[in-house]
Amino acid sequence: MIEVGAVEGDEPVVSTNLSGKLFVVKRSPDRGVVRMATFVCPSETEDSYISALYDQLWALSSSQGWRNRCTLVSDAVGLMEARGIKPVQAVVPSGYDGDHGIVLHSSSLGPGCAMVFAAPEKVGTRIRSGDAMGLMLRRVSETVVLVGGP
Repeated sequence: MIEVGAVEGDEPVVSTNLSGKLFVVKRSPDRGVVRMATFVCPSETEDSYISALYDQLWALSSSQGWRNRCTLVSDAVGLMEARGIKPVQAVVPSGYDGDHGIVLHSSSLGPGCAMVFAAPEKVGTRIRSGDAMGLMLRRVSETVVLVGGP
């Protein structure tokens, strides 16, 4: 387990476990940290993990009642801006054609699906060491907006 600093107001926080699944985690108020784990994810298979990440985030968003789901990338950008959060980048399906004033990263996501992110320092932490990777996403209900649906 890895402990990552977190401050009051970072919730909701999600982190990976040893199998790469995302869970809502609580910040330790006395130590000011959240825990995350790394899981086996060779860099050549990381793109396939993007789809699993999307599905897990969508399921968590639905079950937790977060309002970070939209039908279009332009709607996601507008939602973040309305919340006072600057959208910086998006993970989109290969062949996506759109210009929203943000950096677009092509991925294996299905048609109509995307993830729009705030600046990395606002979103959280990604750790990679060899074939191990771990994620911790803070204020995930505001710093990540999901587009489409599984």
